Amino acid sequence: MRSHLGYQVSDTNVSLARPGDSAIRLIDVRGETYGLGWYRLRHFAVVAFVVGLVLRNVLPVAEGNVPVLPTLLFYAAALSYCVAQIGRWRTRRYAWVECKDLKRAIGAEDVMKLHDAVQQVKGSARADWKPAVIILVAGDHGFSSEGLQLAQAQGMSCYRRSAAGFDPVN
Repeated sequence: MRSHLGYQVSDTNVSLARPGDSAIRLIDVRGETYGLGWYRLRHFAVVAFVVGLVLRNVLPVAEGNVPVLPTLLFYAAALSYCVAQIGRWRTRRYAWVECKDLKRAIGAEDVMKLHDAVQQVKGSARADWKPAVIILVAGDHGFSSEGLQLAQAQGMSCYRRSAAGFDPVN
């Protein structure tokens, strides 16, 4: 899902309730996306930490002195990682991905059930996260014309599973 739909993080079988609550619903896949700058800053932090470790063991330092460059890299790595995590938490958006591999085409009744569940979760105070994007993935039988029209009218993105990944359905 990361490579085909562009999400940095994806989880399967995710509950929509906080720990300790009874689950509102268990969904197939939750995709998370956030600002690319925060993603890159987090990678910079990891690289800075590794370079600091290498330099700490390679650079000669007089007895009793603190290795300045590796220490600065460790501080930069820690600060960058913390800032990147805060930025990620503030800019993340979630996608609710529902995968339906039915013995028939996805119809209007299937779309309405999903739409009702999404609205229930968006209006619930118990939900741990709220979906910003709804993606409906069909199996071999695809969508019925009524189901596709209704899904698109509800703002859902529709895809069909293929051997190459996910193909958008229009």
